Amino acid sequence: EDTGMGLQMQEYAVSQVLHWFRRFDDYQALKQEARWQPLEEYQREDFTIGIMGAGVLGAKVAEALQSWGFPLRIWSRSRKSWPQVTSFAGEEELNAFLNGTRVLINLLPNTAETVGIINSARLAQLPDNSYVLNLARGVHVVEDDLLDALNSGKLKGAMLDVYSREPLPEASPLWRHPRVAMTPHVAAVTRPLEAMAYIAKTIGQLERGQTVSGQVDRQLGY
Repeated sequence: EDTGMGLQMQEYAVSQVLHWFRRFDDYQALKQEARWQPLEEYQREDFTIGIMGAGVLGAKVAEALQSWGFPLRIWSRSRKSWPQVTSFAGEEELNAFLNGTRVLINLLPNTAETVGIINSARLAQLPDNSYVLNLARGVHVVEDDLLDALNSGKLKGAMLDVYSREPLPEASPLWRHPRVAMTPHVAAVTRPLEAMAYIAKTIGQLERGQTVSGQVDRQLGY
């Protein structure tokens, strides 16, 4: 259940997608060279957003991006029926999902199956000059493979909020890569008042013998 994190994830994802779509990263690079150079606009219909993970947060982010008119696709364990969103399901459809994704947003749960899922083989399936936005867990991304994809030009940029080790070691090349933007695991933080209200509501439901939301399937891991 969303206890305020959904809105925070919406803000983060939408702001970064627009940053890339309006080419602010390129204009910042031009500024460093003191170059006055208008750039060709990206076309919205070609700027397909692909969201990995269709839980509460994935649904919230898709809803927010939908209002901006971007083509949307999702990938998850099971197929979803979301209006105006193309759904892909299972490992057998992952490459097809990636093939048409210009901006990859990761919102997967942390399970044995998802550790290292964004690796060199998967990144190779993305179109050239794509972007990666990781808002889920650092272990989902093989960081060396991400850097290789950036250095080869396969990826145009990456925005990371989570890392394989936190705090990120000072020696990590992610700190110094010109096309990696970073925040210190702050995309969506627990807000005490909202969390306490949710806990109190859940305790009340349990005391009344009601079914509560947010239950974890231990076999699935989420």
